[in-house]
Parts: sequence; structure tokens; C-alpha cells
Amino acid sequence: MELDARSGIALHRQVYEAMRARIVDGSLRAGVRIASTRELSRDLRVSRSTISLAFEQLRAEGYLECRRGAATRVCAVLPDRFRSVAPPTPASSGRAHRGIASARAASVAAIPRSPDITGSPPRAFRVAVPAVDTFPVDAWGRILARRWRRTPARGLAYGGPFGHLPLREAIAEYLATGRGVRTAADRIMIVNGSQEAIDLTCRVVLAAGDEAWLEDPGYFGARGALTASGASIVPVPVDAEGLVVAHGMRVAPGARLAYVTPARQMPLGVMLSPARRLELIAWSRGARSWILEDDYDSEFRYGGRPRR
Repeated sequence: MELDARSGIALHRQVYEAMRARIVDGSLRAGVRIASTRELSRDLRVSRSTISLAFEQLRAEGYLECRRGAATRVCAVLPDRFRSVAPPTPASSGRAHRGIASARAASVAAIPRSPDITGSPPRAFRVAVPAVDTFPVDAWGRILARRWRRTPARGLAYGGPFGHLPLREAIAEYLATGRGVRTAADRIMIVNGSQEAIDLTCRVVLAAGDEAWLEDPGYFGARGALTASGASIVPVPVDAEGLVVAHGMRVAPGARLAYVTPARQMPLGVMLSPARRLELIAWSRGARSWILEDDYDSEFRYGGRPRR
């Protein structure tokens, strides 16, 4: 073992790396006695504390057994054995999935998902992705830096489960002035995205076996959330006026929930007509059911106010 004091790497780290490499490659076999810290410090011409630091790191990671009054030895079972797990074959992966996951989890996994667009360059007409290349990154960074410098120590602790109160208050004020929605901060919850909101709502509102209307064609993410909650999905067709409420009332009048995208139907893009909206609200009140409105992109407009 040779150490280089000019390498920029701490000496105890060099000792640790060299010994670990020899243990992993089998040069130092399981159960082999390791020279004492006194012997190694003399042979390598470094302080005993340097060797002790390397030994302590190797012991903490499961490579050495260090006992008071006994020789230091290489552990019989090394942690690297658990890190080198062969990837499962497609066939074995399927068997493991069926054996471990529930039937509901398997049905959710079978639902088609959108392609992964992470890292791909921005382009026009991509579903659910705004013009991220035009975002004012520099201005946003300056605002974040200014706000961060003013953050008190309590801002680093856990916050309320519904999200940052000032943000919820600002959202409530915007909804009142910009959208005509009467609400309050205590009725607003901040989540990581629309998919989490849909999933959480379905889990809270629906019990296993409850019927739920879903636009047909509709958003596959909503289908996944409804399936995960154990709901019985009732496809309801969409025409030029949006969701055909009369069809839903005919096939599942007692459904517990109706999922709709009224501002811009996903994926056809039609807007739910005023008559259909009133019809949907009347059904909801009569059946004492929930309407889950996914207002996913009504804010992205070239002109005018968002549709309600």
C-alpha cells in the first residue's frame, strides 16, 4: 500500500480506499486477520490516528470486525453482496409482480401512461406542457433569492399539512377576484400537481365499488386514480357540447362522482356548454354526488379571461 501526501486526498481516506478495494476483490478474504493500527502506522509511516480513522470507517460500513482485546478481521459477510443484485428477467419480473402486488395495483400498472418527455427539447403542441423555453428563469431566480434571504428560521421547519398559509390566502384572493369563486384559505390545499390532487380526491370521496363517471375519451391519469381507489368506472361519451350528462344519468344515475374537464375537454378540446353544466349540477344535487372538475389549462390563453 502506497500513500501520496500530495494527492489532495486525506491519508486516512487513502488507507480506507486501498483496504476496501482489497477486501472487495478478495485479496483480503473473509476472516483474515488485519495488522494492528500500531503495525500499519509504523509500516506506512503515518500517525496511528490516521489508521484508526480508516479502520473505524471500514468497521462502520461492515468490512471489518474490530473487538477490544481481539484481532481485527475481515467480516464474513460483506455489504457489497447485497448491492450486486442481478436484474430480473422479464418473465421473473412478471411473476414477482403478480405474487407481491395486489390485483388493484396490477390493474393500475396496466393502464397506458404518457411517454417520458424528461430531457427532450421543447416543441409546439405538446400535451399538458406550456412554453417552458420562454419562462423568465433569471427574473424568477432573483425573486427566489430575495425571498429566501428574508425567510425566518421557522420557515425551515414542517409547515401545515394544507400548505403554506400565505400562498393559500393569495390563491383564495385570486380565485375571488379573477375567477369569481367564493372560498377561503382553509378550503385550499397545496399539492405536488393535478395528478396528486385527483388521486387524493378519489381516495377520500370514493369507496371500493362506487361508480364514477369518466369522460370517454378522457384523461388517462384520471382513469388511473379512479382505478387505484377501487371505483367502478362508467365511461360517458363526449360530443360537441362536452360530457353527455343524459347518458350518464341513464346508465349510472347513482354514481358517486363525475370527473370532468369542462374548460377544455381532454383530449378533444371542446368546452362543456352552459346547458350541460346546469344539467350536471342538477344531477349532482339530486344524487348527492361529487363533481371533480379538472381545470388543467384554462389559464393558458392568448387573450381574454379564463373560461369558467
